[in-house]
Amino acid sequence: LNKYRRKLLKSKPLLAKDLERYLLLVDDLPGVTVKSVLTPSEDQPGATDLTLIFENKRYAGGLGIDNRGSKFNGPIQLSGNASTNSLLGLYERIGFQGAVTKDTDELRFYSGFYEQPVSSEGTKIYFSGSASKSQPGADLEIFDVEGDSTTFTLRMTHPIIRSRAENLNTFFGFTRRDSTTKFLGETNSTDKLRIANFGLSYDFVDNYRGVNLLNINWSQGLNIFGASESGALQLSRPEGRASFSKISGEALRLQQLAPSWMLLGAASWQYSFVKLLASEEFGVGGSQFGRAFDPSEITGDHGLALKLELQKAFQFKKSYIQD
Repeated sequence: LNKYRRKLLKSKPLLAKDLERYLLLVDDLPGVTVKSVLTPSEDQPGATDLTLIFENKRYAGGLGIDNRGSKFNGPIQLSGNASTNSLLGLYERIGFQGAVTKDTDELRFYSGFYEQPVSSEGTKIYFSGSASKSQPGADLEIFDVEGDSTTFTLRMTHPIIRSRAENLNTFFGFTRRDSTTKFLGETNSTDKLRIANFGLSYDFVDNYRGVNLLNINWSQGLNIFGASESGALQLSRPEGRASFSKISGEALRLQQLAPSWMLLGAASWQYSFVKLLASEEFGVGGSQFGRAFDPSEITGDHGLALKLELQKAFQFKKSYIQD
């Protein structure tokens, strides 16, 4: 925290934009909440004292149940997550989560992550790993389908602009994903992807009581570290390529209509320059777009999804719910 304090002390006279940026960056630290209090100085006439009040939350967790699975994997799914903040005293966050279906053989998913701030300008490094195993039921059960997937991701993020009115973030990352599908005990497909990502995310509030979010992402498949070769046998899509280039993005606007009433409009899109393997395809269906359909009910190399929804916020005044 002393690094952030020194940043504020360098701003002489203290500029409002510097105060806002670094207080928000401190507030972005895992588990940290900061409040600032300005009071007239008792020692220097005309000066103001800045007092910072910190609160730390060491642990967080949650449990969930939903029916967003499919008839092959679910539909009832159980999930849980837990995380610790600054367990090592480095303002890091360490977390784990898992999800299973009612019939645990149909889907098991586990993941963990480590997030570490590396500079007083808000730069963070994020590492995650996940593994899943599935054996779809229903009509697919007679085919003895088995799916296994492991994913490792390393990402660096940096806030170029950090304020209450607008934020601009950039990130660069690398993902390694291996997946295998078997039918009747025989390997049907094996995909090995090595992907570099670069993206920008911009959000801002406007004068019309609206919150806006725009993001764009460039993904580049790389032929390194044992990635699948184009034209190889047993790919998830025969014409799909592990060395690909694609661009994707999202746009969202949340418009306040009246107290507790909001209108949300959003779009998600993707364009690929070559044929993709299954895990990189654009999908419609699931929790975000096309909620009436199973996850990725429709897939393709290119895609556009839109949604418009009316939202109503409810306030619960029971203390045990608020806590």
